[in-house]
Amino acid sequence: MDPLQQIIHSLTPPEKRYFKIFASTFKTGSDLVLLYDELEKEKEANDKQLSALLGIKNIAVAKSNLRALLLKAMRNFREEHNVGDRIRSSLSEIEFLTNKNLKAEARKEIKKLTKLVNDSEMHYASAELAMRSVLNMEPIKDREAMFAFFDKMEAQISTAATNMAEMYVAVLFHSRNTRYMNTFDYENPALRKTYSDAFLKEALQRIDSVTSVRARVVYTEMAAAHYNTHGEKEKAGTLYQKNMQAFQDNPSLLEAPKTFFFSSISNYIVFSLDTNQPKLTAQLLAKLEKWVADSKAFFVTNPDVLIRVQYRVLSTKIWLCKVYQQPKEMLDLEPELENLLNAAGNESQPTLPAIMTIRFASVLVQHKLFEKGHYWLEKYFALPTAKHVKVMYHTARLLEVMLFYNQGQLDLADSKAINFYKSINDAGIEDPFYILLGKFLRKLCKWHFKQPKDAAECKALLSEMEALLQQRQDSTAGLFFEIFDLRTWWKEQLKQA
Repeated sequence: MDPLQQIIHSLTPPEKRYFKIFASTFKTGSDLVLLYDELEKEKEANDKQLSALLGIKNIAVAKSNLRALLLKAMRNFREEHNVGDRIRSSLSEIEFLTNKNLKAEARKEIKKLTKLVNDSEMHYASAELAMRSVLNMEPIKDREAMFAFFDKMEAQISTAATNMAEMYVAVLFHSRNTRYMNTFDYENPALRKTYSDAFLKEALQRIDSVTSVRARVVYTEMAAAHYNTHGEKEKAGTLYQKNMQAFQDNPSLLEAPKTFFFSSISNYIVFSLDTNQPKLTAQLLAKLEKWVADSKAFFVTNPDVLIRVQYRVLSTKIWLCKVYQQPKEMLDLEPELENLLNAAGNESQPTLPAIMTIRFASVLVQHKLFEKGHYWLEKYFALPTAKHVKVMYHTARLLEVMLFYNQGQLDLADSKAINFYKSINDAGIEDPFYILLGKFLRKLCKWHFKQPKDAAECKALLSEMEALLQQRQDSTAGLFFEIFDLRTWWKEQLKQA
């Protein structure tokens, strides 16, 4: 597709409406709007056909002008809802006032912008502001006062440089941490733990060594995640709470960037789910929903972010329905999930539909809603990203076994158990939890609560899996027990037997 068409086709309805209004204010806009309309309608545009159709002789120049107009319109459209865009626009206004020698007016804008820059820690603008302050300074007759002024400007630039370096180093460190941990994932627990230990130690050292609040939040977030992985839940919870307090004490962190808060509270919600704290989860969900309600304007210009947020909100609601044993309330969420799966914008987060679908299916299987369970598992396996997250894919295979087993279709359950065990071997996964789970399912399907010996072996395998959960506290075992609580299910089966 033509690059310009890619830009046009990526626009949301509000962005398209704004562009039409914006373009109509320009005298040269009429031809460009006609070109825009054609490029929006067509999947593949031919320059010669466009030129003949619209009567535009130099279509290349017209496309270049349309592209510039589009980007300018989108810059204006986003300005109100994006701190970075507001800062860039304000700097441009200050430059205009400076060039007009309107120094008093320029100083007013400099004062306002300085506060925004410092509060949001967007320090890249501080050096420019310092220079603009010098160019628009009031006449200073006292020599000491003049020296003090320039010392203040120098300190401003120095502090900004330090904070900016801290912030970007923290972001890079976080990216490196994420890349390493995702690379080794759960397939090699020993190597994963080695890196986790190293990153935790480094993050803890950096928390107290930085002056940038945002950098401190990043390091605290990382340390909390690693404590959680190591099973040190109390320490992790303390750090997550510390970050929530940082956002409360520094409201500007909610704005720069806007997704910074979502990332932190989302991780805290995952922690509250992992540690089975429904009251805390409900409190965090209420905070998140309030943030969403207060950020409607932002989501107009960032619909892809809204989809990620909606997935987190819905996933949390499903978990709460599971904890409080509310299958009816959970089914009330079904239309919401259907709408999310059909929403545009999933391309930016391709694994989200798979993760959300498997979590939804797990609750249905747990509550023995067989027809719905089959429907959502089929939905999961039909997704193009179903196999992208191995833990989720094998969880889906587990749910298949349990679904058929609970329905009394033992031959099918046994066939699915064989497939599960085979898929573990084919994937070359070293984690012993997977192997134990495969053996448990095979033994379970052969047993059907008839042979005491097999029942004892099933119980022993389940005990081994639980021991791994207690010993390593990793997300692999924890995820399986969270998705489908084998312990609760086991006790129910023993009562029925």
